Amino acid sequence: MRVLVAEDDAKLREVLARGLRSAGYTVDVAARGDAALDMLLLNRYAAAVVDWRMPVMDGIDVVSTIRSRNLSTRCSCSPRATHRRTAFVGSTPGATTTWSTV
Repeated sequence: MRVLVAEDDAKLREVLARGLRSAGYTVDVAARGDAALDMLLLNRYAAAVVDWRMPVMDGIDVVSTIRSRNLSTRCSCSPRATHRRTAFVGSTPGATTTWSTV
């Protein structure tokens, strides 16, 4: 399965990507919200981990745009220990929405 990690913090982005790859996922990464949106619109992902605070376009706008385009996505949001927020977007129709911390 293909997963997108959208995170502007390079170390955290790499830790998330490495963990997902070790679990068997194919992982694409984006460091900015606008790049994440472009990737979500051009590619089919099983899920995306989207940081809410990114340059150019924040994760809230990324998730809102995906939802507004009716791309059969499900979104849920979860606060992390740092009080930043991460959105989990599952693009598989019928995907369940779960709350989790990263």
